[in-house]
Amino acid sequence: MDIFKKIILNIFLYRFANPITLKKEDMIDYQLKEKGISPDEIKYIIISHLHPDHIGGLKFFSEFLPNF
Repeated sequence: MDIFKKIILNIFLYRFANPITLKKEDMIDYQLKEKGISPDEIKYIIISHLHPDHIGGLKFFSEFLPNF
C-alpha cells in the first residue's frame, strides 16, 4: 500500500473512531466567555497536536491575532 493510501485510511479510521461533534459548550468562544476572558487578551496559541478537538477553534482567533 502506498503512503497516500495509508494516510487516507488512517484519516478515515480516526474519524470513524473519533467522530467530530462538539457541543456549543465545548467551543472556545463559549469557554472563554464563561471564564470572563476576552479573546484579545490571548497573545500566544500553542498547538500540541492536530486532533480536531484541539485545532477546530483556531479560526476563531484569526481576527484577534493578525499574524496567525
